[in-house]
Amino acid sequence: MSIIDLIFVITLFISLLGMLAILFRKIPALVSLPADPLFTRESLFPEIKNRAKALPVVGDFSFVGFLQKILLKLRILILKAENQTTSWQGKLRKESQDDSEKENDNYWEELRKAKDGK
Repeated sequence: MSIIDLIFVITLFISLLGMLAILFRKIPALVSLPADPLFTRESLFPEIKNRAKALPVVGDFSFVGFLQKILLKLRILILKAENQTTSWQGKLRKESQDDSEKENDNYWEELRKAKDGK
């Protein structure tokens, strides 16, 4: 076991001890809580929804409009990526043509040399 592993294990145990200490300190507060919950699942979500609709920013929120904005931004991002890949493809094609032209320039000279050499 290396020193780094030892440090991680010690940190883990200290963290666990800290969590246990916090838990034991909060047990009396947890015991004193009422048995009946103040909010049930059925009453909590509509309450949150009503309060959210009361906010001025969220009150007129349109999910369809939000979705349209997200899709438009995604479309723009895809078009930019496509444009960039097309640019890279053009550069690669040009480099490939330049390399093939350099190879073909020497072809006829080598052919003449070979003919004259015979």
